[in-house]
Amino acid sequence: MKRIDIKGDIISNDMAWIYDWLELEYTSPGKINQALEDAQGEDVEFFINSPGGDVWAGYEIFNSIRLYQGCTLSHIVGLAASCGSFIPLASDKVVAEQMAMMMIHGASTSTRGNQHNHEHTRDFLDKVDRTIVQAYTTKSGKSEQELLDLMAKETWFTSSEMLEM
Repeated sequence: MKRIDIKGDIISNDMAWIYDWLELEYTSPGKINQALEDAQGEDVEFFINSPGGDVWAGYEIFNSIRLYQGCTLSHIVGLAASCGSFIPLASDKVVAEQMAMMMIHGASTSTRGNQHNHEHTRDFLDKVDRTIVQAYTTKSGKSEQELLDLMAKETWFTSSEMLEM
């Protein structure tokens, strides 16, 4: 099996040069896509320890894993938080190691403007949450509303609680 790490912040490809220059750990769609291309259909294990980051980069990584031709296994070995929490769910199988945690929450951003701008942003964030929750419902079998409620209050799971979900 080929090992691929998903560690550090989840960032866009455009930000990678900054993280490289500062020697910071990160994962970008480009890194994952290259690693999957190099794997050439071989079975892949992902090792995840990420606080999350850019949701759009997370979406791309999730879909790249989901569409990969070989078998995929994700090990949550530390933290799988924010967009780092739904990425492992694209794998065929997910394992939460004994000393690991997951955190889910509703999408967030900042806005400026009048009430119409804020209403538009609220509607947009609702759509983002409803997109993310699809990954959680598929793996957990829980209802969309139950998971949206957990996301709304920012919920932390231990490895045994992840297993229960």
